[in-house]
Amino acid sequence: MNFQVGDKVRVKKIQELAALYGKPHQGVCGATVVVPGGYHFTSNMEHYGGTIRTIEENLGDGYRLSGVDGNYTFTDAMLDRVGGH
Repeated sequence: MNFQVGDKVRVKKIQELAALYGKPHQGVCGATVVVPGGYHFTSNMEHYGGTIRTIEENLGDGYRLSGVDGNYTFTDAMLDRVGGH
């Protein structure tokens, strides 16, 4: 895990993830990019892409982020650090 509770992160956009991990495929939740660890970044998560969030909870294999509605898990592959450390 690259981040700790309280860290500021930027959620990557689906286009960025597609460039890194392969083009989106059509899944039950719309367009989906599978990132390392087998997690899916879906089109339902896309409206968080490019936004700055705070890590609220470390789930062991992913994170819950501030201001995110729904039961989404974001992983290291989906996030960029904002600021120092």
